[in-house]
Amino acid sequence: MTTTLSPLVSIVTPTFNSSQFIARTLKCIADQSYLHIEHIIIDGGSTDGTLDILGHQTRAKWISGPDNGMYDAINKGMKMATGEIVAYLNSDDLYFEDTVGRVVEFFDQNPDADLVYSDLLYIDENGESLFVRKYPPFAWRMFAVLDGSTIPQQTAFWRRRVLESAGYFDSTFKMAGDFEFFVRAGKNHNVRKLPGKPLAAFRFHEEMQTLNRKRINDEEIERIHRMYGFPPSVRNRLLKQIATLRYKMCNVHRVKDKTASLLSGNKPKYRP
Repeated sequence: MTTTLSPLVSIVTPTFNSSQFIARTLKCIADQSYLHIEHIIIDGGSTDGTLDILGHQTRAKWISGPDNGMYDAINKGMKMATGEIVAYLNSDDLYFEDTVGRVVEFFDQNPDADLVYSDLLYIDENGESLFVRKYPPFAWRMFAVLDGSTIPQQTAFWRRRVLESAGYFDSTFKMAGDFEFFVRAGKNHNVRKLPGKPLAAFRFHEEMQTLNRKRINDEEIERIHRMYGFPPSVRNRLLKQIATLRYKMCNVHRVKDKTASLLSGNKPKYRP
């Protein structure tokens, strides 16, 4: 479906020394079937060839210079953005050709929806599919009490009115700022899961921050729980158990995958 329907969709990509993957991320946005897209890249001062790649493309807007971390870079891009729908896609992740078109269509058909997300495809460093992780419909307390986000950031898009009322990302976070933003935005906005296939692919590779900065992430999750009224308690532990079971029930297919891997003697290359 090729269309030039409004509204404008702004996509921000924070990047730093991402020459291995950035070209593929640029291409997946340039190849969208929905054409009314503004792509903004905020580079943190790369020295690995990323700037050469950015300099040879003509579609995306980009700037390069020091920043105070990923969320500071995302906020810079969001403040430059002019679209009515916004999102951010990291420089190693991918959209599918119809991703933005599906989001625009969903928002058009659901004017009360403020933020949407979907299930998520996991891929390896070469772009080969690993598995699909599924997520439950949004329920604020069930979401906020968990030890991580059940809104996959790669698939999330939101209306500008969310930024205007909930604000931008908290740049004091280094790893869990997207979780905090979704907790904050989801408390007073209509968050919906878009049905059907995933909107995006999340790439596993050795340099990804998710694997290499787990301690920081865990500390920030604890901070978020206290910020929003979910400190350790009997009640919150019970609620977390229920929310965790709810999430796991969406992923019973992964039990089958992991069992087959175990029986075959093949150790998974990536964590499940």
